[in-house]
Amino acid sequence: MTHHVDTSWNESWTGTIQLRRFRIDGKYLHITTLPARNPVTGTDCISELVWVRVE
Repeated sequence: MTHHVDTSWNESWTGTIQLRRFRIDGKYLHITTLPARNPVTGTDCISELVWVRVE
């Protein structure tokens, strides 16, 4: 999936397209970033956001 970023806390993302992976597992939607270097630790990391469908 792609996100077209209008505004961001990270100004270098503003006006860019960010790629994300997603998977649906029952009532859960998992959205993950591609591997990227963590600016604090310098290690590669992946962030994940999980949405739960309310029934």
